[in-house]
Amino acid sequence: MNWLTKRASGMRQDAIVWLVLATVYALAGKLGLALAFVNPSATPVWPPTGIALAAILIFGPRASPGIFVGAFFVNETTSGSLATSLAIAAGNTLEAVVGAYLVNRFAAGRSALNRGKTLALFVLIAASVSTVSATVGVTALSLAGFAAWPEYGRIWLTWWLGDAVGAVVVAPALLLWATHPRVTWTRSQLIELALVLFSLIGVGWAVFVAFDYPIGFLTLPVCIWAAFRFGQREAATATCVLSVLATWATVHGHGSFAATQPANAALLELQLFMAVTTIAGVAIGGAVMGRQEAEGALRRSLESAVDTRTRQLQSTLEQLRSSDVRFTEAQQLANIGGWDWNARDDTTTWSEEFFRIFGFEPHSVVPRFEHLFEVVHPQDRETVSARVRAAIENRQSFEFEHRIIRPDGQVRTVRANGRVVVDDEGQLVRVWGTAQDITALKEAEETVRQSERRLQTIIDAEPACVKLVSSEGMLLDMNPAGLEMIGAEKLTQVVGRPITDLVHPADRNRYLEVHRAASAGSPARWEFRIVGLGGGERWVDSHMVPFDLSTNGHKTAVAVLGVTSDVTERKRLEDQLRQSQKMDALGRLAAGITHDFNNFVTALIGYTELALKQIGEDETVYPDLKNDLREILAVGQRASALTRQLLIFSRSPALEPAEAIRVDDVIAPLDGMLTQLIGRTIRIHTLLRSGDSHVRIDPRHLEQIVVNLATNARDAMPQGGVVTIETSVVELDDTYAARKPAQPAPGSYVQLTVSDTGAGMDENVKAHLFEPFFTTKPAGEGTGLGLATVYGIVKQSGGYIWVYSEPGRGTTFKLYFPVMPDLPPVQEQRIARAGDDEYHTILIVDDDEHVRAVARDVLRESGYRVMEAHSGEEADHLAATYAGPIHLLVTDVVMPGMTGVDLVQRLRGSRPGLRAVFMSGYGQRSIAHHGLLEANAMLLEKPFTSEQLLALVRAELDTTAQRTH
Repeated sequence: MNWLTKRASGMRQDAIVWLVLATVYALAGKLGLALAFVNPSATPVWPPTGIALAAILIFGPRASPGIFVGAFFVNETTSGSLATSLAIAAGNTLEAVVGAYLVNRFAAGRSALNRGKTLALFVLIAASVSTVSATVGVTALSLAGFAAWPEYGRIWLTWWLGDAVGAVVVAPALLLWATHPRVTWTRSQLIELALVLFSLIGVGWAVFVAFDYPIGFLTLPVCIWAAFRFGQREAATATCVLSVLATWATVHGHGSFAATQPANAALLELQLFMAVTTIAGVAIGGAVMGRQEAEGALRRSLESAVDTRTRQLQSTLEQLRSSDVRFTEAQQLANIGGWDWNARDDTTTWSEEFFRIFGFEPHSVVPRFEHLFEVVHPQDRETVSARVRAAIENRQSFEFEHRIIRPDGQVRTVRANGRVVVDDEGQLVRVWGTAQDITALKEAEETVRQSERRLQTIIDAEPACVKLVSSEGMLLDMNPAGLEMIGAEKLTQVVGRPITDLVHPADRNRYLEVHRAASAGSPARWEFRIVGLGGGERWVDSHMVPFDLSTNGHKTAVAVLGVTSDVTERKRLEDQLRQSQKMDALGRLAAGITHDFNNFVTALIGYTELALKQIGEDETVYPDLKNDLREILAVGQRASALTRQLLIFSRSPALEPAEAIRVDDVIAPLDGMLTQLIGRTIRIHTLLRSGDSHVRIDPRHLEQIVVNLATNARDAMPQGGVVTIETSVVELDDTYAARKPAQPAPGSYVQLTVSDTGAGMDENVKAHLFEPFFTTKPAGEGTGLGLATVYGIVKQSGGYIWVYSEPGRGTTFKLYFPVMPDLPPVQEQRIARAGDDEYHTILIVDDDEHVRAVARDVLRESGYRVMEAHSGEEADHLAATYAGPIHLLVTDVVMPGMTGVDLVQRLRGSRPGLRAVFMSGYGQRSIAHHGLLEANAMLLEKPFTSEQLLALVRAELDTTAQRTH
């Protein structure tokens, strides 16, 4: 319930905002359209733009309905039609929403007026988005006949300038009052503000009403006065007041703007003047406000500094008052004890902490100078005694570390400091010093050393590269994994060198930017390429953080610590994934296009063949018509071949043919055809050595691979050359497979190599070589499907393909097809034919009327009784009402509603043993991949010829006859 209450309250608030905004917008719009001269809907004075922009910036996009309603009301009650009013209202609303978004995104939103840069962006955005409403509105009026097309430019300019100036003049005043609504004027400021207002009105009256001289610049000092003394808000308000006065005067023919030109042109120039005046006033006011804020910040800083210094002095005074107590406590906290030996009377004093450090209760013994040596560790005693006596003899101070043994047997480490005091004659007076127990410090230092050793061991064992680079970009250190990554054996090979020597040239500028950011304290992570000492390139992922190089706590230099991982393999997999996704998307597109296109080609081929058959074989009868029909048939066949190429890009996986083939048996007969294809200037050298090894690939597809590669070689050798076609059986081991991007499974492969001596390719061409529709040929000389088709066939056949090429050194394609195990010989089966005179009834079902009609005519021409239906439901009804036998069902696979497979199952319920031939424009691979047909189903791929249809129908009927006998 609370949520509903809040929601209802929010909706009421939104409704109030909409109502108020629509009212204000409508009133301002009516006033603006009253000054429309070039068209009833186009005015050079349009304050609603500034109102709408300010409203979106203040209330957000939820205020847009109010803008739309106000704009629609203004235009609907002015001129045009309902459609033009809706279009203009939509353009005005879109203009405000887009403008507010851009201001929020690029110009600091409601704070855009505070700085010069964001103010300039605000003005630029206002001028740019004003084209939206102008373009939408003028186009709508022109299309509806409410504006003449020859006047389009003039109306558009008036509309755009009115919107732009409205945004620049009105929006700043509304934004500033909404951001700073409180009025804190003093009495003197009110008096000065009144003087500003009277001066503004007086100067404005003189400039725009009393005189026709071009002295509009005289109003600028008054606006600058308002900006300097009161700030942006009052300056923007002053320009709005001045704009109203100037507009009124210009409309009534007063002032320099209206003196020599029509009203519309005068208002346009006036609006530009007011926009410049507003920008100047707001900019100066922003600068003044910035200066005032800086002065306030400085004043607060000084006050804070004075307060801080006062507190410090008070604290110091308090510290001095309690210095004795604190000194004693400090000695205890720091484990520092003091001692003093008077050489003249041989008396010694120890502080309480000194007693405790040496293991005595305070004042439990009478201290003597010799006690200092008695507690020293035996192994350090001689050294300590020698140093102290040498310091006394030489009248020098001393400082060293040594061990002591307390009375309870504990061994501690102390740091001893001493000073020797002599009189004016150089005689020894006293020796005093301190002793600090640093046992815990020594233990901590040892712990740190052990930790450093462990950390170094971890870094050395880290598989990622860990490196330290100076802020100037010099390599300072690198762990063994990093040295191995760049191919270095020793750190001395790279330390002290610029790190950019190891960065790929194309990535160096960006690397330096990231490095500088990390040096400045901003951790960064980036992927880039490196070049090892051996020239090999690798992709790496580097995480860089600032690293403070300090000595004894003093900051000396800033370095960058980088942890870099080798992501070359991941990049390779990502590239493969992107290529796979690209091919998958193209496959979906190709499958959808070819399905419908195959229906058209089927009808084209079928009707052409029927027409040729009806004319007869006599070449003297309609010879020209026969030639035309044969050309149409040839075009259809070429279109059929093109769709089969497109189907190679379908999403279906590899589909193995019924039988394995020998590669040499397919390639050997192509020699003559290839010679005719590529021309006499190119020699073909064939070396077939794959023997009896079998691979699984459609022979037609293998022929297409060889033809496409040979054609590609021909185009690379316009002056002639040599094409070499080789086959062999190779073994790919684990080492070779690991070096290849696709990582083929180790084993036996038939290798097909096609090489040429042509121009070769650079890396950029090779990167896009197998992409569909990519071609280096001039426009109109290639489809870009040749090599993409080769790639698709190889991948669908479970094979691999790689290309080796350099500019000027020819190209070599190597294709690998897995060798199939030895296969048992296939027993040829012969099927008995039924008598040709047998009378058969065939039911044809296809949702495409052209395919259905051509199949019907072909079968009837051959003597069959044919029934037809356009859907599975109609076929089911037709079969149910037909009393005679149906010998064969010829049906499309994919149809709206009931599919072909569902239809066969439905009909076999009442007609057991019904045979079926399926048709599809999606191709056998796609149909099999989606599981629409059983493996032994008879499929006729579209487009098909009359002979193909009749042969498959005959074969299926013969199979039925054989089973019944």
